Amino acid sequence: MKNKIIIFALAVMSALLIVGGFVYKNNFYKKDTVKTIENVQNEKAATSTEVSTEKISRMEDITSWYEAKIEYPKDNELIKTRIFDAYSDFAKETKILDYKNDKEAREGLALFEGMKYSFNADFTKSTSTIMVAGKELKTETYIYQIYTFSGGAHGSLDINPITIREDGVEVKNEEILPDTALKNIAKIAYSKVMKQRIEKLKGAGLSAADIKQIITDVSWTKEGTDPVRDNYSRVGLRGNNIVVYFGQYQVGSYAEGTYEVEIPRSEIK
Repeated sequence: MKNKIIIFALAVMSALLIVGGFVYKNNFYKKDTVKTIENVQNEKAATSTEVSTEKISRMEDITSWYEAKIEYPKDNELIKTRIFDAYSDFAKETKILDYKNDKEAREGLALFEGMKYSFNADFTKSTSTIMVAGKELKTETYIYQIYTFSGGAHGSLDINPITIREDGVEVKNEEILPDTALKNIAKIAYSKVMKQRIEKLKGAGLSAADIKQIITDVSWTKEGTDPVRDNYSRVGLRGNNIVVYFGQYQVGSYAEGTYEVEIPRSEIK
């Protein structure tokens, strides 16, 4: 079965991979990395730009060994801090800012010519409401797609929804989808993901026989949608529905990418 999945992944990866790669740096709110980042910013000021619109700001920084690009809501400090913290952690872990020239960086990072370390973060937004102490408050869910590449065969894509109430308070996952609802939601999520997998495999051009063979073993999807909190750590609100996001490898092969399931809030029992 695993061999079949590998063959499938190689066959359709070019159609399903998210192409991208960008990395970024500015003021990252991490005391132990600010100095390094500021030094690099000063050295490469000519390559660093910030473009602002009425509601969205975009920051980018590019060298020959890494790219960074981050999009964030202009007037939401909590979201801005969260996403820059994520990049700061990436930069610290990979040490991409420690190098002064291309030769030094490629030797230290084991990068082939033409490859770059990448951090690309952009978002979409959905609106809803939530009841707090008997009062209905508006909410905004920022759904961040964060693509990173730090060597290896391919990069990775993480979906990170963050929900904020109109009073500026973050809504925790457990408030959107309580533990008591996981068992019921898991059944719905499993069914919806399986249907999406079939449609995605059809869209990749696989035959009915190939699709049947791939999805005969449902353990991958079953395990990824089991009613445990780790499987439901990415949730948001959209109108009268909750949206559950499943990451790469969670319910299917890497080549299948990520999945999202929209479930009416009335199903939360």
